[in-house]
Amino acid sequence: MKLIKTSLLFGAILTTPAWAEGTFTLGAFTSNDASVYSDHDDWSLVPYVAYDTEHFHVGFDGVAYHLMNTEQTTLSVGASTNYGDIFDQDIAFFDGLDREADLQIELTVDHDFGGFFVEGEVAVDVSVAKSGHFATVAAGYATDLSFASLSVKGGVTYTSEEHNQYYYGVTTDEVTAGRSVYLADDAFLPFIAVEALVPVSDNVTFVAQVEFIDLEDVKDSPLLDADTNATALLGIAYQF
Repeated sequence: MKLIKTSLLFGAILTTPAWAEGTFTLGAFTSNDASVYSDHDDWSLVPYVAYDTEHFHVGFDGVAYHLMNTEQTTLSVGASTNYGDIFDQDIAFFDGLDREADLQIELTVDHDFGGFFVEGEVAVDVSVAKSGHFATVAAGYATDLSFASLSVKGGVTYTSEEHNQYYYGVTTDEVTAGRSVYLADDAFLPFIAVEALVPVSDNVTFVAQVEFIDLEDVKDSPLLDADTNATALLGIAYQF
């Protein structure tokens, strides 16, 4: 199962009504988020289910408690897992690259200055799966057009050695004829992302996301196809 991490714009638009009673969001998306890996360029169908109140979020992307949740600022603590769904075991290239599900504890903050916004996230894996951590800072601009809402942001993510070994590393036990040893170091990964939301009705919204990540610091991994990861997501969300 691939996960959808809702952005500031996506989360804000889909969860503002009916705070007191809570809001359900159901979605279906198609994504190529594994295309960075060698021999893997498939698009997958991704379900999304979430329930939000003023202080709580529960969904496929994890759980969170909002310590602060105003129109300008959201400060949250939460937890999420990737379910161990990293490498497609139906592809021969990934044979022997088993990864256990992780469990991340996260602290996130978003602040809107009236169009311009900043985001920050720190996450630590508390499981034995990878025991890594990462930190992200980003800034961007969100605006409403006549037919859609648009968000553009850029930033950088610092990832630890353990985090990178989990996603990009190859140990001596995982070496094959086409897969050499790679012991990962920590890394800084710059990124830019664009998101568009097109409302169809009061309850239905089309979602489109594109993200580019610079993988220069981990490009020597034999698991990677390129030193830039371009991912896309398209889908529809229904809120009630």
